[in-house]
Amino acid sequence: MAVTLPNVPVSVLYAQYEGNPDVLGRKEWIEAQLRKSVLLLQAQFGQRIRERLDSGKLPEELYQMIVAEAALRVCRNPEGYTSEEQGNYSYTVRAAVASGYIMFTDMNMRALLGSEGGFIGTSFVGLGW
Repeated sequence: MAVTLPNVPVSVLYAQYEGNPDVLGRKEWIEAQLRKSVLLLQAQFGQRIRERLDSGKLPEELYQMIVAEAALRVCRNPEGYTSEEQGNYSYTVRAAVASGYIMFTDMNMRALLGSEGGFIGTSFVGLGW
């Protein structure tokens, strides 16, 4: 049986944005970014997130804020610029961001999945030097 995660209203994304939300783009496009964020989580981690939401271990408000934060990364910078200069104008684009790639940080995933199941991310094993 398919697990469904709650949609996140645009108002949550607007509340996290530090500027005028009108500059972010069309409301329909923003809603699509939010929906994409939910669907990505649902496809990969739906059961675990649903269980944490249902048990109260993951507050729905935090879930909504994390989904909105991921969508907002794309909405803030849809062109994917990472740097810009003025003299002999130059700019750098991050391809993943420019392509509309929704990204959840390691911290986001720890909050969504909890520490009991481990988390997705990068670990470092060294000799301790």
